[in-house]
Amino acid sequence: MVKFMGILDIFRRKNEINFNEGPQRVKVSPHVEEVGSSGTELISGILSEEYLSTLQGTQGADIFDKMRRSDAKLKMALMAVTNPIKGAKWSVDAVSDNTEDQVKADFIDHVFFNDHDKSWRGLLHEILTLVPFGYSLFERVHKIESGVRWGKERVICYKTFAFRSQRTIENWNLDDDGILESVSQYAFGDNQKVVDIPAQFLTLFSLDREGENFEGVSMLRPCYGAWMRKNVYLKLNAIGLEKFAVPTPILTVPEGLEAGDQYAQAVNVLKKYLTHEQNFITKPEGWELDLNTNPYDPSKVQSAIDAENAEMINAFMANFLLLGQSGSGSYALSEDLSDFFLSGIEHISELICEVLNDGPVKEIIDLNFGPQKEYPKIKCSGIRDKAGKELSEVIKMMTESKVIIPDARLEEYVRMRYDLPEASTDGQRITDDSTPQPVAEAQFSEKKKSVFSREKFSNPKKLIDHYDDDLKALLQFHLDAIGKDKATKLSKVFKNNPPGKHISEAKKVEFSGVGSFKLDLKLGLAIVAIEALNQVQNEAPPELRKYKFAEPVEFFGFHEDTEKEKRKKLEKAFGKLPPKVRENVINQADLLSEAQLNDLSKTLSFHYTNSVATMRNHRELEQELFDVVDSVVIGPAVYVGATNIVSSVINATRNSFFFAPDVYESIEVLTFENPNPKTDICTNLKGKTFYPDQPGASRYLPPLHHNCKSYLVPGFVGQKNPKPNPGGLRPTGTEKQIETMEKQIKFGEDLTKITDGENIG
Repeated sequence: MVKFMGILDIFRRKNEINFNEGPQRVKVSPHVEEVGSSGTELISGILSEEYLSTLQGTQGADIFDKMRRSDAKLKMALMAVTNPIKGAKWSVDAVSDNTEDQVKADFIDHVFFNDHDKSWRGLLHEILTLVPFGYSLFERVHKIESGVRWGKERVICYKTFAFRSQRTIENWNLDDDGILESVSQYAFGDNQKVVDIPAQFLTLFSLDREGENFEGVSMLRPCYGAWMRKNVYLKLNAIGLEKFAVPTPILTVPEGLEAGDQYAQAVNVLKKYLTHEQNFITKPEGWELDLNTNPYDPSKVQSAIDAENAEMINAFMANFLLLGQSGSGSYALSEDLSDFFLSGIEHISELICEVLNDGPVKEIIDLNFGPQKEYPKIKCSGIRDKAGKELSEVIKMMTESKVIIPDARLEEYVRMRYDLPEASTDGQRITDDSTPQPVAEAQFSEKKKSVFSREKFSNPKKLIDHYDDDLKALLQFHLDAIGKDKATKLSKVFKNNPPGKHISEAKKVEFSGVGSFKLDLKLGLAIVAIEALNQVQNEAPPELRKYKFAEPVEFFGFHEDTEKEKRKKLEKAFGKLPPKVRENVINQADLLSEAQLNDLSKTLSFHYTNSVATMRNHRELEQELFDVVDSVVIGPAVYVGATNIVSSVINATRNSFFFAPDVYESIEVLTFENPNPKTDICTNLKGKTFYPDQPGASRYLPPLHHNCKSYLVPGFVGQKNPKPNPGGLRPTGTEKQIETMEKQIKFGEDLTKITDGENIG
């Protein structure tokens, strides 16, 4: 019996509680065991939460099955709930971009979406029977298969998620602690089964479950009353239409003839009128026949039926489905109501994800990879998103306003929403994130005092970024001048020669200023190499810094110094560099200048050849060729080429230091680093530590591709170094992932180029 404290009890306890001493300090102990229960009515394994006995257990499941199969309006409502979920995008989110986490996510994707005895869509359809029945139940069956794809000899997967019909589930069997122990299934027919299925192998999806009400609440349950009444109204309407569609004939029989032959004949005629196709009656004089029309109005019963239909649809919050059926309803209102409805059914997809992630996903990962701190997640997206103009406009607005920044994940999502092909490096165009500026000499005037200036940087990537911009400016300055000089010469050829010689004479025009261009390139790259050598020595222990830290060579502008002064500066710079590094600088400068000039020459020649036939004067031609030069100078080849060469020079200089015999002996490990990798291959290799003599590592020495800003960090003997990666310096992942990453490698440094025994001193 519960005892309530009255006013007298308070006064009796006045000695225990002092109201004048402020708040009382109450000692609280943790409550670790349940005292009460959820109150779910479960008797002998049979749930009794439903107050209508006809809707309990398998009997209720039979009725819900009849409702979903026989009623068109309910079918429409159920499809409105389930189809958006079926049509949504189902995917797996990895815990992180770490290769191991990506492998686990790929494994889950394989297990759930590609490796059943039924398709994912088929399984999802069976899961969604929880909408009409309130729950859906599955028995998990395992299998073992090859795990080479995930770096294992064998893996445990799911052979099937076997559906267990709601119409066959009789009992929910609990143990003494109130935990579900098993489920009793009574299935009859040719495949008769009367079994108890252990709960540990079951996956249960329950809608609006409360306590131990495993059967949940069907979305058809609120529709049951309306459905029953509607069926009655439909029968009444059918009877009314059949009974009163044909008028009732009323025959007035003359007095005294009620039992004669004429009466019998008249009755026979009326019977034929009602049951046959006769549409006329003849009668003797004195007999009267009236056709009485019954005032039955079927539209009134139909109104009652429509009201019940609306009641059922409202139970699904899908009242937007009724718009227009009465002749009214706006598009805007339909949009608002449908959005509200879709947001309401998202919780069903979230419920499915939650059950899968907390149960089967965790189980299968634990079986194959052991317990994890975090697990990959199955997710559902796109139920409310409209992959069309609306989504593209939202993304455009957000990226332009910098609310979000376009990245690889956003591209992957957009491709998924619009069913576009996966991104591929095959045939990919070279792109650049920077915004080119108009080309003119004034553009470089402010940089005269800062181009190739010396600054201290914390890591090689920042060094690459700094000199990358300087080399771009140098390339643009020279290519602009060289290209427009040739454009002017070509316009003069057009002016001074007859049409028959326009092409042949143009082939004789050469570039001017090429020597100065190459000299500036060598001087600029020599300065880059000097700073790279200074930086890498700073990373080494003091006893290995036996090479003097070089002071910067002044290079203030592209056209202030004479060629003689530039050659003196280049000689001074080369004197500070090891022979191997000096040779690399010369080679890289020659390669870059030849590649850029070839591109410029081909582009000018192509446009000149195709334009001379239509040009009216040489000034018009000169301006068009100037525009062509501008497009080359601010094009991606210049931007990417500058980054590639700077990264190559810096990495080659660092590698020459690492692999010099006296330094090489002091290096314990090397680590591949990039603070902000842009490609899958560099992201995968980032942080991988390896021994310098690791076989096969030469293929993955940076730079690996266009715009690559990765580099190696040394770990010297006696320092606290990271543990080497067991596989050395090479990408890890699935076969498909590794194949994709290998395709991203466009060029790389070979160890034989920097380990020929030549000391950098």
